[in-house]
Amino acid sequence: MRDSPSEGYLAFWLGRLGLSAGVIVMAGLVLLGQSSTSEAAAPGPGWAISSLAEPTNFAFADSGLCSGDIEGHEICDAYTVTALNTGNAPSTGTIKIEDELPEGVEVDAPGGTPLIVARTLEESAQAGSKSKNVSCVSVGAPGEQGVECAYAKPVPAGSGLNVEIHVLVRGAKPETATNSARVEGGGAAPAATEAPNTLNGEAPAFGVQDFGIGVYGADGAIDTRAGDHPS
Repeated sequence: MRDSPSEGYLAFWLGRLGLSAGVIVMAGLVLLGQSSTSEAAAPGPGWAISSLAEPTNFAFADSGLCSGDIEGHEICDAYTVTALNTGNAPSTGTIKIEDELPEGVEVDAPGGTPLIVARTLEESAQAGSKSKNVSCVSVGAPGEQGVECAYAKPVPAGSGLNVEIHVLVRGAKPETATNSARVEGGGAAPAATEAPNTLNGEAPAFGVQDFGIGVYGADGAIDTRAGDHPS
């Protein structure tokens, strides 16, 4: 039986390359075998971090109205930084979260006490709860401020830490601000993020402010392996 035209073309080009269909098939089987027998990532902790501005537009005009203590007072502009354990094992050792505020934004500190609320995700789900285990301090001079937090207990897989930083805007100029946050320690590789928002801008339209999705391996790192089945 004669080969079909498509089979003839395939044989012609394989011949030009000095290959045969059998060699191609064997090479594919070898690669498939290597992929299936490669070791999966060992379970461990891993970090993903996000920064969310609430509301998306901070305003100098609101700053004089929003300074006060947290209990019984309406708090206005704030950054919420969330560090999530994306791995398959609890964290180990001390975890550090650092936040670098944009220029012109500073921590609200009535009476000298910074308005920073840091909690685990479990504590955040309980209205009015405060954590005695997450410690935070404000660092740097006004205009170049930041926040540093530490937590020494294990963070379970799928859980994390929330840090709410209540801020004031120093200046009425419309501009874009960028908040930078980083998490490290806990037995996992560090992770960092930068998130923009506006200062003294127009009120934003209704819509979704933030949405994200990721695929992570057992060690908490982003899974880039083709055909993998991360858990």
